[in-house]
Formats: sequence, C-alpha cells, structure tokens
Amino acid sequence: MKKRPLWLIVAVIAVSGCVGTGNPTGPEGGPIWWRGASEEQRVDFVTRRCAGYGFADGTPERAQCVANEYRSYSAHTAAAFDRFQGSMAGLQGQLAQSQAVLSGL
Repeated sequence: MKKRPLWLIVAVIAVSGCVGTGNPTGPEGGPIWWRGASEEQRVDFVTRRCAGYGFADGTPERAQCVANEYRSYSAHTAAAFDRFQGSMAGLQGQLAQSQAVLSGL
C-alpha cells in the first residue's frame, strides 16, 4: 500500500470540510468563508459592505455595488483556491522527488 503524507490528508480534509456547508469558517469574506457560505450569507455580506460605502438601500447604485462586490469576491476566492491547488501540486512533486532520492540510497 502506498503511503500518503499525513499533512496532505489533513489539508484535504480541512479544505473539503469547509466547502458548501452553509456554516462557513474563517474570517468573514475570506476565501474559505466565501466558499462555505450560502448564497444568502454571501449576498448579506456584500450588501453590508455596500451600505458601509454609503450606498442607500433600494438604489440602482447599491444594486450595482452588490453585483460588483459579489463578482469581485467570487473571482478572488477562485484565484485563491487555484493558487492553493498549484501549491499543493508543487509540494506533491517535491515530495515525490524526495522519495525517489531517498529510495535510491
């Protein structure tokens, strides 16, 4: 049986446990929070941000702000998870190289 590094298993479990549960973790608005938040939680978050910017409730400007913020956070989250996956792939490659070197000793 092939051994799997413990840190990789823990990382996969940690990330997969946070996704799509409607019970997000991490700082509100962060990539892990965003990925685990429900649609309602996401909209509420960006709506509060737009209110904080001074946009009045029910105005087209506020609606545009909410749409823009939502798109921005979605793109930021996707980019963060792409970087994470790239990092994990790089680490996995380094680990494979190290194991090959060690097995040759």
